[in-house]
Amino acid sequence: MTRTVLFFGDSNTRGYGVGRERRYAALIEAELHARGEASWKVAVSGADSDFRVIPARFDAAIAKHQPDILVWQLPTGPAAYSVCYPPWLRPLRALYNWFFAWQRERHIRADMARAGDAERRLRGEAMFEGLYVASLYRWRPASWPITRHANRWLAARYGFVVKATRERYLEIVSRQHERLRAQSGARFLLFGLLPHRESFYPGFGARVLAWSKDLGNLLDRPAEGSHYLDVSPSLVPVADAVVLGDGAHLTAAGHRQVAALVLPRLLELMRVIDAEGQPMRAAAVPPV
Repeated sequence: MTRTVLFFGDSNTRGYGVGRERRYAALIEAELHARGEASWKVAVSGADSDFRVIPARFDAAIAKHQPDILVWQLPTGPAAYSVCYPPWLRPLRALYNWFFAWQRERHIRADMARAGDAERRLRGEAMFEGLYVASLYRWRPASWPITRHANRWLAARYGFVVKATRERYLEIVSRQHERLRAQSGARFLLFGLLPHRESFYPGFGARVLAWSKDLGNLLDRPAEGSHYLDVSPSLVPVADAVVLGDGAHLTAAGHRQVAALVLPRLLELMRVIDAEGQPMRAAAVPPV
């Protein structure tokens, strides 16, 4: 009897920047196959880091895959923020944004040309995997040795534009978690938040470490089939080595590190379900 692990998350879960074959879910799947876990299969789904669209995508993924274990990479995007740039810098930013858009299109087309097939299909695939990200973002001033500290100075002087407060983030995650648990028979393994580069998001490492502790207190309920894995202490100190030049997405090394952190906890849950003899199938979740 086949059992299913569903990995659900944001663009990092889909492997943006490194491609499907090097994303952490694919690495874990390969390790499960190597261990002879023939009764388990892996599925991957997700949504943008937008809590307005996550519930519907979650429902569709659970209804389709009926997972026994749901691994949810909590969205990092809502915890991020942007520097509040002053008016005098806006003309320079507008000029740079035009140049960056031109460079992005050039990189996408180069990626499509390497594959050599119909443009419509390949363009979507190129943008989905984002293999051009590492080379594209070398052009961003926040990646240059001379200007990479500018955001820290600007943030200290002009402040941030925040997407969500800690209280709001915890509230939304908790509500979504309770909704899924009430309607699903799957066991849950949740982890997050993932690091960003300090040169792009000054102070983000400390923010993630603090929020992750709160998430652990909120979501880690082993007796109820919900487990939280705090990956931040392992990833935040080495953020520059595990995050691509765009400041937000994992490198191949980052995906390997996430896989190494998630796999032992996942195997524990699999052993529990195997010992029970019957998989815990998730019921289809009705739309909200």
